[in-house]
Amino acid sequence: MNKKCSKCGVEKKLSDFRNRNEYKTGLHVMSWCRVCHNNLCIEYRKKNIEKMRKWQNEYYKVRKVKDRKKLFARYQVLKALRTNKIQKSPCEVCKVVKVQAHHEDYSKPLEIKWLCKKHHFEKHQVHHLQ
Repeated sequence: MNKKCSKCGVEKKLSDFRNRNEYKTGLHVMSWCRVCHNNLCIEYRKKNIEKMRKWQNEYYKVRKVKDRKKLFARYQVLKALRTNKIQKSPCEVCKVVKVQAHHEDYSKPLEIKWLCKKHHFEKHQVHHLQ
């Protein structure tokens, strides 16, 4: 299936277009192809370099603290699993045995929910949308 880029006018495969974030299916793609969209982003960054630097500095200050808590929580779970302080249990939703640890609050590293990969992803999608 092909689509015409509204910026360059070239007909391209759907895989040459980015999916829109607000839609969950691959049928809703952006009107500009990846190449045109990337060029737009590069130009914007060049024109707004100070704005981008300020945004990046703020973003990384926040991420540094969040990531540190997340990594510490993961480490605590792995340590507790190795020392048999906690044990994995089936997914709380579908009872699949292959599970991942989900933290509602990273400041409480051993308060976890065991979820399969599918439900863990869905849980993060819900948190991300809120």
